[in-house]
Amino acid sequence: MQKKWKLGRTGIILGIVTLLLAGGSAWAYLHGSSPYVVNVFAANGLEVKIWETTGSDYDIIPGTDQDKDLFITVENTEDAYVYVLVDDKTQGLVSYEIADGWQELDRRDIEAVKQTQRVYYREVNAPDANKKISVLQGNKVHYASSIENDDMVNSDGSLKDDLQLNFKAHAAQTAGFTDAKDAFLQTYQAE
Repeated sequence: MQKKWKLGRTGIILGIVTLLLAGGSAWAYLHGSSPYVVNVFAANGLEVKIWETTGSDYDIIPGTDQDKDLFITVENTEDAYVYVLVDDKTQGLVSYEIADGWQELDRRDIEAVKQTQRVYYREVNAPDANKKISVLQGNKVHYASSIENDDMVNSDGSLKDDLQLNFKAHAAQTAGFTDAKDAFLQTYQAE
């Protein structure tokens, strides 16, 4: 009888374990979940170009003006500071005025620029309609009537051939900077 009892007890235990295993998969749990919170991030861009249609080679003729239609175009989805760097290596033979709306940064505060460079800036807001900006007043350069032959030759008598007036555009977002100088100092890399 004892053997039957052990067998019966073992059968009952196996039956309970089987029932628990089989019934355990049918148990229900309380659960819930929320919908996604959707975050949409818009990409922004800032592109600046400098261009002209009057060419790049000029002859100095004393007492005359020469057309130089230099423009900067800006494509910006956020407000931006736009800069023009002017590197004047004309040794005073070419004069020009920067167009209205530009302000000059104090060169003493900007170590990244060369001694011959000047930096001008203006703000261009994202919704502005006209993003084609003239750089030179009247789109001209001027040659003084006081220029003489001696002014245009080197000490050895050869013509000066290293006279250049170079322009470069740069832009930086306004957000995150205290002012135009701060934005320039943190974003401009001298070449």
